[in-house]
Amino acid sequence: MGGLGRRLAPWGRWVIFGSTVFFLVHALGTHWQEFQNTHLQPASWRQVLLALGFTLGAHSWAGWVWQLTLQQLGYRVPVLWAIRVYLKTNSAKYLPGNIWHFYGRVRAVQRTGASLGLGVVSVLLEPLLMALAALGWGSLGSPSPWQQLSWAGLGVGLMLIHPRFLNPLLLFWSRAKAKLLAQEAGLEVVKLQRYPWALIAGEGVFLTLRGTAFALALAVFTPVALWDLPWAYSGFALAWLVGLIVPGAPAGLGVFELTAVVLLSGLCPFNDLLSAILCYRFISIVAEALGASWAWITEPKTAVR
Repeated sequence: MGGLGRRLAPWGRWVIFGSTVFFLVHALGTHWQEFQNTHLQPASWRQVLLALGFTLGAHSWAGWVWQLTLQQLGYRVPVLWAIRVYLKTNSAKYLPGNIWHFYGRVRAVQRTGASLGLGVVSVLLEPLLMALAALGWGSLGSPSPWQQLSWAGLGVGLMLIHPRFLNPLLLFWSRAKAKLLAQEAGLEVVKLQRYPWALIAGEGVFLTLRGTAFALALAVFTPVALWDLPWAYSGFALAWLVGLIVPGAPAGLGVFELTAVVLLSGLCPFNDLLSAILCYRFISIVAEALGASWAWITEPKTAVR
């Protein structure tokens, strides 16, 4: 069976790749129809392209933060390799199940000679760190009661991510994730050695870049006053967080949009807000497709180590 599994492994990777392309193109086509209905003015395309650049830069930055996460767990990989893997696997979150981008990163780390446990812990830490960054933004500019809830969640999260509390949780979640990925055998215990302030700050930059792209998309359809920007950033961050944590929603499709409408209603006219949200989703999908394409095209044929 071991030999058969090795022979079938390349086919499995092609199945995942083909499925990823299918679901990504499907999402792109669906949102293209919605994007066409937004009736952009020619001058607005500059802002759209700028938002696209910020979004692509945010995903590349997140790949670098993932490399720093591996480094803090005691394993070094080249920065460019980590960014390529991150961008290449990012589009797999559109697959049903919403775990295949994590699976791709775990497998990529294993192929460098690292343990399963290291790969699993690195992908488990990422959404926790991103959630803290999102709550940080939510605590700055959200209307009540969302601001109070964000402050409370941020306080609890900052305490729980301390290695003394987090490491036992990581062990439990690692076993659950490994079982879900059908790779429980050979799981090693990997621990966080110090408080991840730098990683939280890195994910904060990631969400700031994403929030800037959203603010640019919003400004395409309605003027945004300077004093309303904290509301726009925090509302975006909390909507993005809800899309991240709700199970069964690949890439937060639908969940992010609905939450953003609830949190940002009153910031601008409803039709303008809805157009901006749909425009931003299309920008996000295009950025992920471009990032994945670049990663596939420029990927070297030799191993990372």
